[in-house]
Amino acid sequence: MALPKFILSPLMADKYLHLRVALQVRDKICGGIPRNPNIIEGWIKSVISDEHRIQKIVDSTKRAMGVDNLTEEQIIEEVKKSAWNSFKFDEQGLYIEGRQCGALLKENASVLRETLDMSALKARVAERIFVNEDRIYLGKKEPDGTIQGVVHAMTSQGPIAALKKVDYVERPLLEFTVTCLNERFMTKSEDPEKIKAGEKGTAGRKRIGCKDILLALLHHGRDLGLGADRSQGYGKFDIVKFEEYIPE
Repeated sequence: MALPKFILSPLMADKYLHLRVALQVRDKICGGIPRNPNIIEGWIKSVISDEHRIQKIVDSTKRAMGVDNLTEEQIIEEVKKSAWNSFKFDEQGLYIEGRQCGALLKENASVLRETLDMSALKARVAERIFVNEDRIYLGKKEPDGTIQGVVHAMTSQGPIAALKKVDYVERPLLEFTVTCLNERFMTKSEDPEKIKAGEKGTAGRKRIGCKDILLALLHHGRDLGLGADRSQGYGKFDIVKFEEYIPE
């Protein structure tokens, strides 16, 4: 049976900008997915309350981590890795999820709201700027190595120390595409130069294009980084490609 054609609005045909982005990780990017199947379930339950959604995500995450059909002995071995974080992978190799780049943009929009003089910038970015790829590949089939250390934490039972392992990939190039609603973001304050020229109200505010907003968010995000263990300085990147393209 032939697949149906997509239905698109002619009114929106030229209302978007399409950009190719490439981010060069400076050192290492770390995985944040627990390797133990039971920890995967507990980790997901800590952030999601819908039981039906929990089971669906647990099952899909176990498959993506390659731990869907373990023997009892293999499960016992995996339990020994309970503090071992890694990456999701498929037949093309290790990857991070596109939503992580989307989260990076929203996080930086929250930080830059006052700097860019824009109200509700995080919500506006979330509704207007979209990372297209679900999976952004790291160019490797296996991690380059593992960082091992001791984590100290305070619990209800008192302080604990646990061994933590984190898989990493060295200097991956993260390539993805972004679609932006091609409109201008308006500042809250009026432009002093326009006030001098006699313009007031909305006409006196600065208008900044979505492409410039996106570049500003990535610029600030360079030193915040992507992936896990960012507080340890991992995942920082440089912007090596930022260009418009016309999708086929």
